Amino acid sequence: MVSHQSSSSTNNQLLRIRSPAGTSRITVEPTTSGEEFIEKILAGISPSDPQPDLATVRLSNQPSSTAESVSFDALKGRTVGDMGFGYVQY
Repeated sequence: MVSHQSSSSTNNQLLRIRSPAGTSRITVEPTTSGEEFIEKILAGISPSDPQPDLATVRLSNQPSSTAESVSFDALKGRTVGDMGFGYVQY
């Protein structure tokens, strides 16, 4: 799950990522590619925590099991700015 805060002085967004391993925060810009977004999410997972199965990971900006979700593959070729994520859970 990801929530965000925008800085008024920049286009940066602070996204909060919630996963079974815990919560982490990453900073992205609207122009951040989907591939870089995925890398930042994965970098926030400690190597000592269980690693996600990338083939089955789904992202959602709503913390409920009935919310719409997308796979990591759906982020490729897109930017954070056109994804609409404000809060992401996987």
